[in-house]
Amino acid sequence: MRFTVRSLEHCLSDQASVGVRTRIDHVFSEPPHTVVLPELRIGRSFLERMRVRELPGGVSWMNPRYDSFASPLFRVRDAVLHTGAGILAIDDVVVEETLAHTSADQNRYDVDGRSIALHEHARKRLSGANASLLTGSCGNTFHSMIDSVPRLAITRDAGVASFGSLLVPQHAPQALSLLALTDPDWRDVIEVGASDTIEVEELILPWTVHGQSTYYPCLKTLFWGMRDRAGAASCRLPRRIYVSRQYARNRRLSNEADLTDALAKIGFVPVHLETLSLTTQIQLFREAEIIVAPHGAGLTNIVFANPAAVVLELLMDSYVNWCFRHLAAMLEIRYDCVIGRAQGAWSELSPAVHGDTWIVSVPHVLAAVHTLSADRRA
Repeated sequence: MRFTVRSLEHCLSDQASVGVRTRIDHVFSEPPHTVVLPELRIGRSFLERMRVRELPGGVSWMNPRYDSFASPLFRVRDAVLHTGAGILAIDDVVVEETLAHTSADQNRYDVDGRSIALHEHARKRLSGANASLLTGSCGNTFHSMIDSVPRLAITRDAGVASFGSLLVPQHAPQALSLLALTDPDWRDVIEVGASDTIEVEELILPWTVHGQSTYYPCLKTLFWGMRDRAGAASCRLPRRIYVSRQYARNRRLSNEADLTDALAKIGFVPVHLETLSLTTQIQLFREAEIIVAPHGAGLTNIVFANPAAVVLELLMDSYVNWCFRHLAAMLEIRYDCVIGRAQGAWSELSPAVHGDTWIVSVPHVLAAVHTLSADRRA
């Protein structure tokens, strides 16, 4: 069946067909909230003299604050959800925003302008009310941890007391482990795979809790509750950690070995998060006093850090993504950065930029650590 692609705003407006607008209700939105962005005392010395490409679009390192996305919750009757990305069809319309972070080949559709066909294998049907935590790019740790499970916070704030099942992406890293640390511990979970299409009689649809890196503070309560339920570590954990990208496929730091050796001399322990259980990662970040890390999904774990911790992010000039600066500000964690340089000509702003190799000044990183350590002791 072919559908027309329409924005969520259109679906909620009088311009939508009767078959669409009568099936979707806006139940709740979080109230407005402003998050202050503390000055980058170290990072500004790089940003004032270097050419950088900043993301997300329209965001500048000089911004003093951001306004949190007012996370909404919807109820949709007779909804269709396609694949683990949660592509949403209502009557004869596919909601445009649910195509974000998807691709035609991986998510089984073809699109021609504003017309889209979903390649369905076999539909399943769920009766009653069921909540969707489905999201695009569900194979990425960041999107799994920030886009998927945290939507539960909206259902609680909206006072949605009960529903049948939670729908989660089948291949979302650690989604089930995260859910096991929520209260209550969700047992009725349905994993939605890459070939699944599901009809839902009544869909509870919490929307994104972060917009364009404009995180809503309801995340704090959710993640800090998980942190507390992770329990105590069975051994002493390092207080200074370096989050290694040694095994990463993208944005390889070409002089990481030199950086790791230099940091080891001042008490830092390199950690490879992909080799650790979720519980160990939570305990590691909860105990850390200073966290140094190149930009990457592993930094999402700062949601479990103690507010007294300090984060130093290493960024590549051609890909200065402020998602973790904004996340740290929402969590009220001290954050700063050092900017390195991409090796070779800048890539166009496309998926290829993730493949750039880059280099960072080891002396600059060590100097930044010294400054942050002194500030923390003061």
